[in-house]
Amino acid sequence: MGTMRPTEKFEIAEPWFGQTAPSGLPDPVSMRLEQTEHDVASEGMFWDRDLNLFDDALIDQTHYLGANNWDETRLVKHRSWHEGKLIGMAQVFAFAMGEGPGLAYVKYGPAWRRKGETANLVNYIRTVEDLIVRFAEQRKLCLTIAPPADPIHNEPMIEALHALGFRYRRELPEPVHYMVDLAPSEEEQLANLSQKWRYNLRKAQKSGLTARRAEGPEAVSQFLALYGELKQRKGFRDSNWIGDFAEIYRAMPLCSRPDIVLAYHQDVPVAGAVICRVGDTAAYHFGASSDQALKLRAGYALHWWIMRWLSETGEVRWYDLDGVSQNPGLTQFKSGMIGKCGHAWQMPGEFDYCISAGSRAVATGIQLLRNARSRLKH
Repeated sequence: MGTMRPTEKFEIAEPWFGQTAPSGLPDPVSMRLEQTEHDVASEGMFWDRDLNLFDDALIDQTHYLGANNWDETRLVKHRSWHEGKLIGMAQVFAFAMGEGPGLAYVKYGPAWRRKGETANLVNYIRTVEDLIVRFAEQRKLCLTIAPPADPIHNEPMIEALHALGFRYRRELPEPVHYMVDLAPSEEEQLANLSQKWRYNLRKAQKSGLTARRAEGPEAVSQFLALYGELKQRKGFRDSNWIGDFAEIYRAMPLCSRPDIVLAYHQDVPVAGAVICRVGDTAAYHFGASSDQALKLRAGYALHWWIMRWLSETGEVRWYDLDGVSQNPGLTQFKSGMIGKCGHAWQMPGEFDYCISAGSRAVATGIQLLRNARSRLKH
């Protein structure tokens, strides 16, 4: 007797690619980016607009960051529908050796928790089932899903993946993310900080530091100038998409564009952060500081302001500080910031659904190359 899929208890919608999109929504059958610059931009705006319907959407699933981080000709934009309603989205990197084996990779997706609605795990299951049919069964690719950090929903998501036939394969290069819980009040958040973190915050506030969001080309230039100082001081290699930040910031629609927050001392920027928020998790992607920032303890003032700003929006539950790359100083800073209410959250890792031995071998090779590249960067 075969394993029963969880949604066999419910009415199952056919995969979206067999349906017509509801009136007024972009036709989901455009599976790949078009060739012209105009059409690519239009598809990107449509995709990012729809992604903003979901609380669990992250910038990693946006069109513009995906096109920058991956070979955009291999990106597939998947939408799942049920009874005329968009219930799930996943931007998939699909690599195949001609018509042969390959990998379909979903990083920090699919998005399935609709804003303003109670989270319905059935939407997640239906979306993943559509992905299985489309990529694993029809194209014989190894379907790999790396769920995002989600302290509330990770456990049922992982249970659903196992029930659907996925198997845990590997942890991510940054296996632990530091998650600040933004639900407590300002007084509770302050009390939640470690004693040393509060001490450094008070010292920073006495230094006359201020912080605020900054926008436009000038803000980008100021942040990158601070980043240049940091890079020269620390002597590390660039990683991720910081080298293309100015271009991505300019191209992204407002609904998914990163926020730049700068800390000032005597009206001069001394520290900055790039914060990405699409759904109810805001992610800290890049930080930068001048030579005098350490003495001023500018990082404490900067991140406290960010915590309060995100809390006051009423739209963000978690502030994801990312990992620490085995850096003891960062570990102490981030663990003191999350306090007792937050989480040093073990990322779920990567889960594979694969019916082709050849595709499993290709997927394993790609992951090994990625991990080796990540170690070189650090």
